[in-house]
Amino acid sequence: MGLLAVGGVLPDRRRHGLGLRPQAIGLALSLGGFTAVAALFPAGWLTRRVGNRTVILLAGLTMAGALALFAAATNLVVYTVAAVLLGVASGAARLAPALWLADRLPPDDRPLGVGVYRTMGDAGAAIGPPLIGLLADRGQDRVTLLTVALALIAVTVLFVAVAPRGPRPDSSALSLPDSSVHD
Repeated sequence: MGLLAVGGVLPDRRRHGLGLRPQAIGLALSLGGFTAVAALFPAGWLTRRVGNRTVILLAGLTMAGALALFAAATNLVVYTVAAVLLGVASGAARLAPALWLADRLPPDDRPLGVGVYRTMGDAGAAIGPPLIGLLADRGQDRVTLLTVALALIAVTVLFVAVAPRGPRPDSSALSLPDSSVHD
């Protein structure tokens, strides 16, 4: 999600002192995409070990850190590390909130609830890039990346602070072996 939101800004970074070719930027961003997919299974496992809220917190803060790293990048290595970090965090950030939501909804309401969650995410992916592009056009891309990073921190901390806690409904049917975390 973070990658989608700033996707229009990241390739533009090459114009601002990085001196990178479009192919290098594309390769770095592709690595970020692959790591997002690779992070899905471990993120699911981790949510059952440490709790959804913990994974959401770690993913949100890691995405913010990756965006700050993009803003500070001066070469391809730093840019690629930022893309990989953003990919891992984005993968976890896609899965953990959906699991948190599904854990709290009664079984009959889960399809609608997860559908609304996915719809909101897709709407954000459609609306976010043009808004971020407008922000970037009005200022510097580094300022835009840092603004998005601060917004991610604020939303993540707010979610962790106010989201309901407690055991999942029908937790016996959802628990994995050796799983005692019901956050």
